[in-house]
Order: sequence, then structure tokens, then C-alpha cells
Amino acid sequence: NSAHLKSLPSDVTGKLIIAIIFNYLIKVYNSLQFYFTHFLSIKTMNSNSLRILIVQEQQSDIKLIESILKDSDIDFDARYAKTENEFLKHVNRFHPEVIISGHQFTKFSLDEELDYIRKENLMIPFILLVGSMPEELVQNYLKKGVDEYITRYNLLQLPNLILKAIDSKQLKKTKEEAEENLRHKEDRLNPFFDNIP
Repeated sequence: NSAHLKSLPSDVTGKLIIAIIFNYLIKVYNSLQFYFTHFLSIKTMNSNSLRILIVQEQQSDIKLIESILKDSDIDFDARYAKTENEFLKHVNRFHPEVIISGHQFTKFSLDEELDYIRKENLMIPFILLVGSMPEELVQNYLKKGVDEYITRYNLLQLPNLILKAIDSKQLKKTKEEAEENLRHKEDRLNPFFDNIP
């Protein structure tokens, strides 16, 4: 490679070196931007009330979830949905930062929730509350978009699971944005490299 560079005209070699350095600096900038944005998002989350959408028909489960969250360090603001219309209204107006959902509804379905979130490309952490559900069905929902799941017998772990799900989703979102930003910048550099003999 060094021999190839020596064979190029000095002005072309200089431009090539500058382009390589510039490309490297772009990658460093995007890495720093990624970690800074991720850190800032967590600081913001910790300083404001966490918007939680609870999709559940059983009032006893709702009260149990609320009780556990109130006993934790999470400051939250909750909305509740039992039907598709209520779910759509709160997702689009309340803009929840996390969704906690059951899986048994009379006029709605978990599949409809996940389909809508996937169709709209919403990066909302989704936690599934399960009672008696076969493990293979749980794994199927994880593939469909559920981020974490928890059983009624392990609900004391819900606050930690919420923070874990939000952190993981935000990390994924920030990484995707940084990679997309890098792709755009590299696309602008490609014509320059293409013109080098």
C-alpha cells in the first residue's frame, strides 16, 4: 500500500491522506456523539417522570404494578388501556416511554399491540406480564418485539426490569442513529474516492 501511494502524484497522495484522516475523524466524532447522546438520554430519563402505559384488563394487576412502582425510586406518570382505541390514543398522545402489557384481553390482542408498534417503527420498550404462558409462546413474542417479560410471581423485579429495558432500547436507538449518520457522511466522501486514479 505504501509503495502504491509513492507511485501516485504528490497532489493526489496528499488528497488521499487528507480523505483518510477526515474519514477517521468522522468515525471518532460519531462514537463520541453516540456515547454522549446515550448518557444524556439516561440523565433526562432520571430527572423527569417516566411515562408508563399499562395495558391490562385485570384491575388487581394494575394496582399491584402501581404499588410496586410507588415503592421503588421511579417517579412515574401512568395511563391505562383495555381496548385498542385506548391503546392507540395513549401511544399517540401520551407518548409512553415504556409499555407494560398483559396478554389476555376480551376486545384486543397482544399481537395487535406488537404489530402496530412494529408497523409504526416505534422504539418503545415493551415489557410483557405473563401468568401461565408456555415458554415457547413467550419466546415467540420476544421475536415479535417484546423486549422483556416478567411473571406475576416475580413482579418485585419490575422496577429494575423497566430500567434495563429502557437502557437497552435507548442504546440500540442511539447506535442505529449514529450508524445512519456515519453512512450519510461516508456517502458524501465516496465521490471523492471514486475520482482518485
